[in-house]
Parts: sequence; C-alpha cells; structure tokens
Amino acid sequence: MKDVLTITNIFYVILSCLSILIVKIIIPLLKQKYGKEKINNALEVVKIAVNAAEQIYNKRGQGDLKKEYVIQYLKDKGIKIKDDELDAMIEACVLELNKWKKEVEAQPIINVVSKSE
Repeated sequence: MKDVLTITNIFYVILSCLSILIVKIIIPLLKQKYGKEKINNALEVVKIAVNAAEQIYNKRGQGDLKKEYVIQYLKDKGIKIKDDELDAMIEACVLELNKWKKEVEAQPIINVVSKSE
C-alpha cells in the first residue's frame, strides 16, 4: 500500500513539474510568437473544449477520444495552431483541470447537522 502511495506522490510531483514547465515556459513563448490576444483567445477555446471532452468522455482510457474531440472542436471554430503547440495548450488545460480536481477531492466533506427541537 505504501508503494502505491509513493508512486502516486511521485506521479503528482511529475504532473506539478510539467504544469509549471508548460505554464511558465511554453505558454509565454507561444504568446510571444503569436501575439498575446490570439493565444489567450485560443487558450480559452481550448479550455472550453477540454472541459466539454472531460464531461462527454468521463471514463478512464478515453484520452484519445477526448483529444480528437478537442481537435475537431477547434477546427470547427476555425482555430489554426500547429499540432505541437496545440498539444502543449491541451496538456496545460488538462493539467490545470486535474490539479483543480485534486484540490477539490482533498477538501473535507462537511456534514451540517441541525438540532431538532
């Protein structure tokens, strides 16, 4: 059991490092190359598509279907970005979403008990 926890902790550390790398290095480079406004708009659309894909394909092992959905969504919206740059944006959004999910899951559940009179 401790091995599983250790592997899980290592996995989350790696995810955190990747998210820092993507957010602090790759996204600013993309903004510099394409212009801040265009990248911010594209990133917002990617976030919407990633969130929609997560809702539609909510079972494990459907990552390829999710990615296909996001790519098709962006094509339908007329957003043209190189594949490697699009992958970085998708990964950044997914990492942000997973980090948020982890934070939500870590929150304690509070039961409100009312006194009956």
